[in-house]
Amino acid sequence: MTILYSNGCSFTANFDLEANQRYPFLIGEKLKWDVIQAGEPGSCNSRIIRRSYCDCLELLPTGKKIVALVQLTFLQRTEFPNTPEERLKSGLPDLFKSVKPGDKSLPVNMLNALKIYTVRYNHRAYFVDLLTKLVGLTCFFKQNNIDYFIFFGPKTVESDLSNEIFPYIKQDQRILDLINFNMLDLTGKQLHPTAESMITIAYYFFNLLNNPANKGN
Repeated sequence: MTILYSNGCSFTANFDLEANQRYPFLIGEKLKWDVIQAGEPGSCNSRIIRRSYCDCLELLPTGKKIVALVQLTFLQRTEFPNTPEERLKSGLPDLFKSVKPGDKSLPVNMLNALKIYTVRYNHRAYFVDLLTKLVGLTCFFKQNNIDYFIFFGPKTVESDLSNEIFPYIKQDQRILDLINFNMLDLTGKQLHPTAESMITIAYYFFNLLNNPANKGN
């Protein structure tokens, strides 16, 4: 038996749809594979990659073949401690310690303070950081005979980075073109996929996974 492991943000874990309408489940149903959906709305790339490590480590003892679909998200997304305990440990300013768990409607003054407190956004730096994380993740996958495809969900990488940085990782054909390819372009729009769009996405990845050239590492 094969396990299809899926991770990503809300473009994959679309809670507006039933679980059996999302593309990982459609693929799993077609291939008769077990499906594990680890995507969470609002996820940043650090969380997606970290959870992919942890989850696959837990799956390895099952002895089942693992195929991972890892959907990356916007580069500028970062993690914010959700509970008062986490915020206290993180050393965030007192301004943030009064925020209730799960509160997503932060006052403007808090948002401004957060911008000052965190590292200012640098597109090139975020992309280089992502690539270093992907090198580690792909080495982990290969070492444990886990098949995988890694790709962006939304369009996010600027083309001026392609010639300078991207060639270092482009040799891995299982990392889909991070410059020119993103999952949502398959549906023709950068919005949460509808049930119909999920079918389109599932069909694309089903063909990719079912291609004899892509079987095995």
